[in-house]
Order: sequence, then structure tokens, then C-alpha cells
Amino acid sequence: MQTDASTIELLGSIDRKLSAVVALVAYRVMEAGDLPNPSYPSLDFLLSESGLSNSEIGQALGKTSAAARMQVSRDRKRAQS
Repeated sequence: MQTDASTIELLGSIDRKLSAVVALVAYRVMEAGDLPNPSYPSLDFLLSESGLSNSEIGQALGKTSAAARMQVSRDRKRAQS
């Protein structure tokens, strides 16, 4: 069975979108929990980790890609410290 480039690209796109859905569900579960002073990452960061670009994150969350990039950057710095 041969796999052409368009099929690989399609599968990659499906993988990123499914990862984003899982990130959304996980975020809602964390948000609904009874966590004192929750320190979980932003939804922007979770979507970024699932493979979405800043442009896709901005589009999904109703913000600019620059705003998404800044939030992801802040979360990355916080995670490293």
C-alpha cells in the first residue's frame, strides 16, 4: 500500500484536530475541578502543544494570532521556571 503526500498531510491535519479536541475537553475538566489556586496552563498553550499554529489558535478562540503567540510564550516561560 502506497501513501501519497496528500494522504499524509490529511492524516496530520486530522491528528492535530483530534488532539485539539482532547485539549479542549481536558481544559474544561480542569476548569470545573475544585482546585485551590489552579496552576494549569492556558487553553492557548494546550492547543499549541496539540499541534495547532498560533493562527489556528487565534481563529478558534476569537483572538489574533499575535495574542495567542504571546499567551503561549508566557506559559512556556512559566513552565520552564
